[in-house]
Amino acid sequence: MATLTTEYHVCAPDAPIIFDRKLLDTRMSYDIRHGIFCAPVNGTYVFTATLSAKPGTFVHVKMVKRAISIQ
Repeated sequence: MATLTTEYHVCAPDAPIIFDRKLLDTRMSYDIRHGIFCAPVNGTYVFTATLSAKPGTFVHVKMVKRAISIQ
C-alpha cells in the first residue's frame, strides 16, 4: 500500500503517478523512486485507487502491465 505525500497537478503523458510513501510492502515489491510494482510471485493481484479532480478539470488514468494498457 502506498500513498502520495503531495498533490499531482500536471503529469507528462504516459508518466507514472509515483506514490512516494509506502505504508505496507512486506516483500519490497514497489519502487517509490519509479512508481513501479513488480509482482514477487505468480498470482492474482488487486489494485484500487481513489482519484479526484477539482471542478472544471478532469483526470485520465490508465493501468499498464509490461508497457501495455489494461482495459
